[in-house]
Amino acid sequence: MVKKKWTKKKVEEEISQMQIRDKDEITVHGLKPPMKGRPRKSNIETVKTNLDLTMKMIEDLDELVEYMGTTRQAIIKTFILEGLNDFYFAQKVKQEMK
Repeated sequence: MVKKKWTKKKVEEEISQMQIRDKDEITVHGLKPPMKGRPRKSNIETVKTNLDLTMKMIEDLDELVEYMGTTRQAIIKTFILEGLNDFYFAQKVKQEMK
């Protein structure tokens, strides 16, 4: 095996070849890139809750977490928010039909 002798110029050339040139070169597994750091806290007051889940639900949730590159909490909050939005939309439609 021949050892490569690295010079500053060769390193700079290698780095320039590895640079992303356009958005099409970026590959993201799942639906969005993994979160970077902790999410910022909002001014909304939060209340901690205790949620009991079966092991099957946890396993399914963890599979989704790995696929999406996010946290259990973020997925659970999203599901709850979508459910509430659907509920209130159905209520609004029901009221308009009367």
